Amino acid sequence: MGTEEFQKNMGSIREGLSRSRENLLLREKMAGLPEAEIDAAIDALEKRDSSKGQSLKDKMESDLK
Repeated sequence: MGTEEFQKNMGSIREGLSRSRENLLLREKMAGLPEAEIDAAIDALEKRDSSKGQSLKDKMESDLK
């Protein structure tokens, strides 16, 4: 009766713990990096994300035509 919900909740807990572990590893790696390098990586991510959005927009506009 409640086993499906229990399994779903356990899966969510496992995913959360996994993300927490990944975040901890990233924070530890970032602790040793100079701030300028971190800022450069963030800028690169933002540029990559914005270019994806533009290409998606362009693709959608061409699909509509």
